[in-house]
Amino acid sequence: MFPLEKFVMVASLKEDDKTWRRVDLPYDDVHSVKDGITFHGRLHCRIYSYENPYRVITFDPISENFGLFPIPEPPKHKHFNCEIGGLGVLDDCLCMSRGFICDYDYGIEILVMKEYGVKKSWTSLFFIKNRCFDPHGEFAVLPITAADNGEVALLINAHKTELVVYNPKNDKMRKLFLVEYMSGCISAFTYTLNLKDTLL
Repeated sequence: MFPLEKFVMVASLKEDDKTWRRVDLPYDDVHSVKDGITFHGRLHCRIYSYENPYRVITFDPISENFGLFPIPEPPKHKHFNCEIGGLGVLDDCLCMSRGFICDYDYGIEILVMKEYGVKKSWTSLFFIKNRCFDPHGEFAVLPITAADNGEVALLINAHKTELVVYNPKNDKMRKLFLVEYMSGCISAFTYTLNLKDTLL
C-alpha cells in the first residue's frame, strides 16, 4: 500500500493476463496504513487518522473492493484511550492487540474473533500491563502464534523489534530475539489465487 497516495496496486500474473491495476482507497481521512495480514482470502490492515485512530479495513483482491471490518468497541471510560497495535491469527481465528492507557495504567490487550466477521464474537484473552510499548509513542504488537500450554508469541515493535513469548498464566515474558533500531516498518503482503476462486 502507498499511504500518502491512498491506493493499492493489484498485479495479475496469469499467463494470458499480466497486468497491474490501481485501486484507490475510498477513505479520504486516512493518514497512514499500518501493517496487516491476509486471512479468509482478504487483506486486513489497521488504518490511522487523527480523527479516528481505531479502524481496520479489508481488501478483497478478487472483487477489488475495500470494506470496514467490525472491531470491538473501545471501553467507555473518560480516562481510557486505546489504539489498535496489530493484527494476527491465533488458533485459526483473527486476533488483534490494542494498547490502552487508563489513568496511570497502560499495557496491551489481546483479543480474538471467535466467529469471523461477527463483531459480538470478539473475546478478550488477556492483558499485559505496564510493559510492551511506549504509551506516548508509536508501537506495534503482532500476535504470531499460540502454544498448547497457553503461551503466545508476540512481535513487538516500539523503537526496537523484539520477538517475545508471553505466558498469561504467570504473567512471565521471555525474549527470543531483539533488533534495536528506531521505530519503522516495512510490510509485504501476498495473496495466492485458489483454483476454486476461478470457478465461481
